Amino acid sequence: MCAAPSVCTARVGEGMASKPPAPPGRVLRVSQLDALELDRMLEQLLWEQLGRCFQAFRPGLLVGWEPELRALLRLLLWRFTLYSSEATVGQALLNIRYSYNHGGRHVSLSRRQKLWFAALTVGGGWASERWRDIYPRGGGSDGASAHHADGGVGGAMGAAGGGLGYRFVTGGGAAALFPRLKKAAGTALGLLGATQLLAYVVFLRTGTGLSLTERLLGLNAVQARPQGLRQVGFEYMNRELLWHGFAEFLLFVLPLVNAARLRFSPTAHGRAGGAKDPAEAATVCVACGEWPCLPHTAGGCAHVFCYHCLASRQAASADLACPRCGSPARRMLPLRVAVPERGRVEGETAESFG
Repeated sequence: MCAAPSVCTARVGEGMASKPPAPPGRVLRVSQLDALELDRMLEQLLWEQLGRCFQAFRPGLLVGWEPELRALLRLLLWRFTLYSSEATVGQALLNIRYSYNHGGRHVSLSRRQKLWFAALTVGGGWASERWRDIYPRGGGSDGASAHHADGGVGGAMGAAGGGLGYRFVTGGGAAALFPRLKKAAGTALGLLGATQLLAYVVFLRTGTGLSLTERLLGLNAVQARPQGLRQVGFEYMNRELLWHGFAEFLLFVLPLVNAARLRFSPTAHGRAGGAKDPAEAATVCVACGEWPCLPHTAGGCAHVFCYHCLASRQAASADLACPRCGSPARRMLPLRVAVPERGRVEGETAESFG
């Protein structure tokens, strides 16, 4: 027990100061795969935007330089993401960054590691794509023509029979060396693919080193910022469950309901039907409330309907009733209104003014 509280406080402070910082948390495998997929999607999006910039130029202008342009795009992404912040775009979105395990401590990447990362990812991808472009030209004009017919990356250059790679392969004694070089390159690419597959299997087992480049450079994916404990509230989840349940109930019930019949249901069953003046009643449709188009009656009362209003509701419901008086609709009849004769109307008018 300490004699003075100040001494105890100083010792506790020294102990806390000497305690090493907590190591960054491990990153889930699915988060690392999601970050890789986001990076690929971003690269493809930028490549499509670059292609749209050259839509007005001659078709096939960038076909022969596609590997170089893709390498330049990847180099720009590496410069403004991993080189400056030690994390790609996908990793930054998921709170992930690269670190190097040095003696049990996670330290930042050195400049040499970043440059090697660019050389292996950007340079390796460019070499692989360019080799697929040069590879068919070594077989002579037949290989170049076949590659051009397939619409490959370097089809236009291969069909022409020119290019630096073709002249190098077919010039002098290099033609005899090319079959062995092609076989060695194919074997190397096969071994590289098998090694990448093995590295991916190890990643699924251990959760570190997603790519062969990360495993060669000793890079580890860690949390960029420590994850705090979150208080999960279930109010939002409960609302979502209730809403989804109610939506499923409506989707089940609504097809069983005759909506047209409900809209056209009688509002006053048992009310005295018929208007006092048939001419006045013929000016308004009792279904839509507008001037009747092709006026018809339902046969049970004198109320007027539009032809389309009455026909559509009779097709939707067999036991249709008038919405104004509740009389059953027997059959559709054209509206007939008695119009007074012209001479009688002129006589009545003269008497009224005489």
